Amino acid sequence: MGAKLHRSVIVNKNHITELKSRKNGDYDCILTNGQSIRLSRHYRQNWNELLNH
Repeated sequence: MGAKLHRSVIVNKNHITELKSRKNGDYDCILTNGQSIRLSRHYRQNWNELLNH
């Protein structure tokens, strides 16, 4: 089970290997160390912009 990522937490985008969509609109972010954290759907656009640059 993954932890929920609070908006005050910093994640290095270079350590994100995968984003998996959840049925409720949130995402599971899989890190290079295998840890899974939940990303809120409310910041979806921010994540898309960050990861596509």
